[in-house]
Amino acid sequence: MPSAGSSHDSLTKEMVAPVRAGLASAADMDSATPLKATIVGSYRKHFDRIWAVAEELRALGVEVIRPASSTVIDASGPVVRLQGDPDDAAAIRDAQLAAINASDFVYAVNTGSYLGDESVWDLGYANGRGKPTFLREPPLPGQEFARHSEGAASPVVAVEMLRARLGETV
Repeated sequence: MPSAGSSHDSLTKEMVAPVRAGLASAADMDSATPLKATIVGSYRKHFDRIWAVAEELRALGVEVIRPASSTVIDASGPVVRLQGDPDDAAAIRDAQLAAINASDFVYAVNTGSYLGDESVWDLGYANGRGKPTFLREPPLPGQEFARHSEGAASPVVAVEMLRARLGETV
């Protein structure tokens, strides 16, 4: 992971400073229509962190479409199956794509800058659908998928950026 003084950190600070200046706090981010999100990442390796981000986003008033459950039923198949998911991998993938389509943004929990092939594919799909995507941590050099992302941001900063953008267009 890049060091605290890396160019990734300064880029993120430059992107976020104007947004933070316009908002008093996360508590001021009430909205009549909640933002909707899908969280991607390695459900197999980092599901505890993914679920923590889901809870953080929910506390900010965001409706998290996926993951909808904190209970892993089966992590041995080609995709991780959560409680409430269909039984077969293709149907789980379809549910993930439907969640991305219904979301206002996609948030990637890339712990240690790691994202598996499925998550990278999900980010590409979201980008192709015009959905803003955010990374939890700065990407590693050469991670091309990251150049289409809004950048590395905490859940609070991601929500602040989106709400500020919505305020500019409403």
